[in-house]
Amino acid sequence: MFLRGGVWLGEKALPFFLWLARITFGVVILILLPLAAYHKTQRAAATGLIQASSLFGLTLWVWALVLTYSLWGGGAVLVGVCLFGVGVVPMAMVATAVAKMWPTFGQLILLAVLAYGTRLLGKKLLLKLRMQEEKIYEAEAEIVN
Repeated sequence: MFLRGGVWLGEKALPFFLWLARITFGVVILILLPLAAYHKTQRAAATGLIQASSLFGLTLWVWALVLTYSLWGGGAVLVGVCLFGVGVVPMAMVATAVAKMWPTFGQLILLAVLAYGTRLLGKKLLLKLRMQEEKIYEAEAEIVN
């Protein structure tokens, strides 16, 4: 019952998530990536990229849940959920590949790349900023001493 309810909710929410992911992709390309090029706005860009990755990841997971359930049924979803919860994503990728649903398979891959890529870029920017701040603090400490 819990599984069917989750899939039902996923089916209802998926169009909204996909719409939101498209808008977020536009924001990433048009706003966040250009902001990442300037030092003064890198922290905001990094935070935005990490938030965008969460939305991409949630969209991917919900879509994978719905796809896995519709293609292979509840047993496959249960196996996927038991694999630390994220197993439904690779399960959906395998299911779409076996069903030869290549456009959908490609879209899942793209969404996974967006989810991990934006998070990686955001964390890299934050790490760069922290390292710069540490250098400033070290330089100030040397001046004081």
